[in-house]
Amino acid sequence: MSFSGNPHVNEIEALAGRYPSIPENAHVRALPGNADMEPGNWGVTIIWKAEQPLETVAYPDPSVPNESKSLLPTLPDQDAVLDPLMTWWILLFGLSVFARYEPELWMEALNVNQSPLAVPLESILQQALQAVPGLLHEELLVKVT
Repeated sequence: MSFSGNPHVNEIEALAGRYPSIPENAHVRALPGNADMEPGNWGVTIIWKAEQPLETVAYPDPSVPNESKSLLPTLPDQDAVLDPLMTWWILLFGLSVFARYEPELWMEALNVNQSPLAVPLESILQQALQAVPGLLHEELLVKVT
């Protein structure tokens, strides 16, 4: 979770409510961003008691080889978390529509020398190359049998 500007307590609580796997006894608080973030951005720290293991709160992230875990949000007015494959599909579909129908803006966004979006976009696309094949394999071969 990240914020731009100074987040209010209500914003933090509303955003945390979109992550159903966060334990009820967790403390969620916003902290000013560090050197890795743009100035004025905030990060969120979530602390809960050890009796709730990480495996029940965060899901394995197949896009990162070191077995990192991710919190998955719900969509507005939904209780269920989106499947990771569906999340990637939505993201990649949106980017492909942008690239197809706004090619000049897409090329500007990918210009590493001029666009602050270039490195994050490259990172997302690189993560997709790592994550999507495994998710498709799981969906098509493991879940079907």
